[in-house]
Amino acid sequence: SIRNYLAQDGLQKELNQNNWKGVSRVLREQLDSGLIELNDENFELLISAESEQENWAGILSAYTLLEEESPQKANSLDALLYRAQAAEKLGKIKLSRSFYRKALELTPRNAEEKKKQQEIQNFLSQESLQQKIEKKKWKEITSQIYAELKTGKRKLDEENFNVLLYAEKQKKGKSKWDGILAAYAALGRYQKKSAETIQALLDQGEAAEKLGGRRRAKGYYEKALEKIPLKNVDQRLYVVNQLESLYMREKNYHHLARVYEAGYETLKNQKKRSKELRYFAFQIGYHRLTHLKQPKQARTWLLRADGGGASKSELQAVYWIYQLDRQTGNDEAALKRIREAAGRKIPTSSSWYVLIHYELGTLYHFRENWKLALKHYRFASKKKPAKEVQEYYNTAKERAREIEDYLKSMNQ
Repeated sequence: SIRNYLAQDGLQKELNQNNWKGVSRVLREQLDSGLIELNDENFELLISAESEQENWAGILSAYTLLEEESPQKANSLDALLYRAQAAEKLGKIKLSRSFYRKALELTPRNAEEKKKQQEIQNFLSQESLQQKIEKKKWKEITSQIYAELKTGKRKLDEENFNVLLYAEKQKKGKSKWDGILAAYAALGRYQKKSAETIQALLDQGEAAEKLGGRRRAKGYYEKALEKIPLKNVDQRLYVVNQLESLYMREKNYHHLARVYEAGYETLKNQKKRSKELRYFAFQIGYHRLTHLKQPKQARTWLLRADGGGASKSELQAVYWIYQLDRQTGNDEAALKRIREAAGRKIPTSSSWYVLIHYELGTLYHFRENWKLALKHYRFASKKKPAKEVQEYYNTAKERAREIEDYLKSMNQ
């Protein structure tokens, strides 16, 4: 008819001028007046016209028209995806998500559609997760991730694991530490190596310790210590400190000495940390001497603990070495050691001042070197001491008096 011809002519003019708004207007007028039907060709032309204009409302209304004519086509997977995207562009999030959910209800016809549905599922899941993160709903986050892992809707890749672990760490009390261990247990089922990195072992060690699982915690920390390079000084010392506390509580002196040796190994090339280095040497020497009954090994470590200063640990190390030398009958070495210590700048108010000069006086006394014995006994009894060395002070004072009397009698 003439009307149809004129209608087609009007549409063609708009197409020739790439006037997509005009194309859309003409098509809709012709559909409304019944001049044309919404067949596949006309629908594709209408959708193209609205898309060229980025007229998202027009796209949605076009699909509404299609739904009246052919509900099956309007609700195909690709159609629902396009409608969801258009609705989101308009800011109609609820409508957009309803289209996505409808798309998930369809039975996929091929591998490509199945893949698209998986992408939709991942998108909705991540969006849901993000909303929960923003609202700090940590328990809901972890529940969602575990549920989706169980059903296979989510893989525990690095990104998902980091979200899971972060959420577990935001919880409080026992739930937090249980959650951290559960997260790493899940990771271990997917990627065993990732659950045994240094940081992973440290996290698990801390969690196990907080839950009272000291044996389990030691296992994690020991593994971590084996893996941490010597150059990572602070990280190694952190682990040493954790193990020190654990082994100290159970009085496991053998392992405790081994942990201190790891600390010493960490610091032996750190010139600026000599004080800490001597601390580890002292602890090794102390435990090997007093608890493990290994005097020979203890002496080696005590020598390393003495830096020639007048700190309590250095003087204690010297004193123990002195005692070991005397016990083995090496009096010359003992005399040399205690004489050198007496020459250090030890405060006269210190208990060590009394003890060292008392021992030195005693050695000279045995050798009948009366003048030097008297000299050091006098040093030992110079000032009123602390209670812990009161007996040495009294004995030194008494012996000094006896030697004085003896020397006077010799001069008469």
